[in-house]
Amino acid sequence: MPIVTRPGELGDRATTALVALPAAPASTLGAELVPPEDLLPSGGTRVPAPAPALARLLALDAVRLLRPLRVDGRPRRRPTSWTDPTFVSQIEFVRAQLRPVPDRRALTASWGREACQHTPTPGAGDELEAVRLAYALCWLELGDGVVRPAWDELMAPPA
Repeated sequence: MPIVTRPGELGDRATTALVALPAAPASTLGAELVPPEDLLPSGGTRVPAPAPALARLLALDAVRLLRPLRVDGRPRRRPTSWTDPTFVSQIEFVRAQLRPVPDRRALTASWGREACQHTPTPGAGDELEAVRLAYALCWLELGDGVVRPAWDELMAPPA
């Protein structure tokens, strides 16, 4: 990598130097490198990183769900698939399975198990899928203690 000094620092000439970086041995290419011993936890064993990301994903999905559900006098923009009868039945099926979940911590654990088996639908884009919507709705319910009505009632136009 060239290092260039500013003109005037060493006279009127710019100085360029090349820094040699040691190459990795061919035997380690593509292999997982073990960090030095002082970076490992005591005992030298690796521990999995904590997963607050799952709770954050559920919270973000809940926020994304709230926007189209919000009633503030303005028309609500929602994906057309959200009113499809098959989609509605999928959401209600998952919501029924989630009713016994006592708190957000248990919901997050359940989502972790669900997410590892769930693959997103190709081409779904930014649209939330039925399982994610059901979990997001449950996240909201566990947070404020308000049980939401059935999905088709939530999708009904405001009166």
